[in-house]
Amino acid sequence: MGKYSLDVTLVKESFDKDALRYIHFRSMQNFILHIDEIKNENDRSKIERYIDEYFNEIKNTDGLITDDFSKNLYKNLISQLGIYFQKHQGFRVVIRPSTFVPAIFIDLFLFFIGILKYIDYIPILTTFTLLFYLQGFFIYKRIHKSWGYRY
Repeated sequence: MGKYSLDVTLVKESFDKDALRYIHFRSMQNFILHIDEIKNENDRSKIERYIDEYFNEIKNTDGLITDDFSKNLYKNLISQLGIYFQKHQGFRVVIRPSTFVPAIFIDLFLFFIGILKYIDYIPILTTFTLLFYLQGFFIYKRIHKSWGYRY
């Protein structure tokens, strides 16, 4: 964490747990933990600019985190960092348990139109969503290589 340890500490002390989710703080912590693994100097300086911009944005909020601020922060900074770390550092986006709702409805639809009978009535989309969620939960979160919206 080196260069950013003071910024991380200040943010942790300045915001409560819910506010930290709205500023996608765990994602940023994970990016910072793995920044030393970036060997390309151009990439590293670009990532450091994104991280510096993130902390500047957070400092300019005066403790007031709105939903629009959270969305813009994610869209402009966190997703850019996440895509890079996912491509080059083996990160994985975190999915929320609410992701199961559409999967269940799609599997129910497939069941009622008769497609699931060809695969022994296995709720295939729900199963894959569950496996993806469990893999992220048990593997990527533990090695701090996960990122996501309000994570």
